[in-house]
Amino acid sequence: MKQREYQELACYDEGIKEGFFNKIDGRLIVMQDEMLRNILDVKYLVENHLTVYQVLFDYYNLKKK
Repeated sequence: MKQREYQELACYDEGIKEGFFNKIDGRLIVMQDEMLRNILDVKYLVENHLTVYQVLFDYYNLKKK
Protein backbone atom coordinates (compact mmCIF):
# COMPACT_ATOMS: atom_id res chain seq x y z
CA MET A 1 0.00 0.00 0.00
CA LYS A 2 1.03 3.55 -0.62
CA GLN A 3 1.50 6.04 2.20
CA ARG A 4 -1.58 7.96 1.02
CA GLU A 5 -3.66 4.79 1.23
CA TYR A 6 -2.55 4.17 4.81
CA GLN A 7 -3.57 7.71 5.69
CA GLU A 8 -6.94 7.24 4.01
CA LEU A 9 -7.47 3.97 5.87
CA ALA A 10 -6.75 5.66 9.20
CA CYS A 11 -9.26 8.39 8.36
CA TYR A 12 -11.94 5.90 7.32
CA ASP A 13 -11.33 3.69 10.36
CA GLU A 14 -11.90 6.70 12.60
CA GLY A 15 -15.03 7.61 10.63
CA ILE A 16 -16.35 4.07 11.03
CA LYS A 17 -15.73 4.21 14.80
CA GLU A 18 -17.56 7.55 14.97
CA GLY A 19 -20.48 6.18 12.94
CA PHE A 20 -19.97 8.32 9.82
CA PHE A 21 -19.24 5.39 7.50
CA ASN A 22 -20.63 1.90 7.15
CA LYS A 23 -18.70 -0.87 8.90
CA ILE A 24 -16.86 -2.35 5.94
CA ASP A 25 -13.23 -3.09 5.17
CA GLY A 26 -11.47 0.24 4.73
CA ARG A 27 -9.49 -1.11 1.79
CA LEU A 28 -12.73 -1.33 -0.16
CA ILE A 29 -13.44 2.31 0.60
CA VAL A 30 -9.98 3.25 -0.66
CA MET A 31 -10.69 1.30 -3.86
CA GLN A 32 -13.99 3.16 -4.25
CA ASP A 33 -12.14 6.46 -3.98
CA GLU A 34 -9.77 5.37 -6.74
CA MET A 35 -12.79 4.42 -8.82
CA LEU A 36 -14.25 7.89 -8.29
CA ARG A 37 -11.08 9.54 -9.51
CA ASN A 38 -11.30 7.41 -12.65
CA ILE A 39 -14.97 8.07 -13.38
CA LEU A 40 -14.55 11.83 -12.92
CA ASP A 41 -12.31 11.79 -15.97
CA VAL A 42 -13.90 14.11 -18.54
CA LYS A 43 -13.54 11.62 -21.37
CA TYR A 44 -15.28 8.90 -19.32
CA LEU A 45 -18.12 11.27 -18.39
CA VAL A 46 -18.72 12.33 -22.00
CA GLU A 47 -18.54 8.80 -23.40
CA ASN A 48 -21.04 7.57 -20.81
CA HIS A 49 -23.37 10.59 -20.93
CA LEU A 50 -22.87 11.37 -17.25
CA THR A 51 -22.64 14.64 -15.41
CA VAL A 52 -20.30 15.40 -12.55
CA TYR A 53 -23.41 16.03 -10.43
CA GLN A 54 -24.80 12.55 -11.21
CA VAL A 55 -21.53 10.84 -10.42
CA LEU A 56 -20.95 12.72 -7.16
CA PHE A 57 -24.55 12.30 -6.02
CA ASP A 58 -24.49 8.55 -6.67
CA TYR A 59 -21.07 8.22 -5.07
CA TYR A 60 -22.32 10.05 -1.98
CA ASN A 61 -25.32 7.73 -1.73
CA LEU A 62 -23.03 4.75 -2.12
CA LYS A 63 -20.89 5.83 0.84
CA LYS A 64 -23.34 7.37 3.26
CA LYS A 65 -24.73 5.43 6.14
